[in-house]
Amino acid sequence: MKLFVRLWKYKRQHKVLSIKVTNELILESQQFILKQVQHECFANELKQLMQNREISANSNLIKLSPIYTEGFIKVGGRLNNSDLDLD
Repeated sequence: MKLFVRLWKYKRQHKVLSIKVTNELILESQQFILKQVQHECFANELKQLMQNREISANSNLIKLSPIYTEGFIKVGGRLNNSDLDLD
């Protein structure tokens, strides 16, 4: 969201859109898009996971052992069986 606000303000002030693309800007944009897609495609699952509830059995994600961490739905699968810290 920050990216779009920044672009809109810049364009409004300068009437010309020219912005330096950085790794941070790309990552921020990717995360924003991913969150939007997850919100639109998996709204019920997202809500349930955010409330630390199990998702419904008829969800397409149920077989993937989804978890909610760092603001995203992530599928557990092999990650749950590893020694990695998910945070």
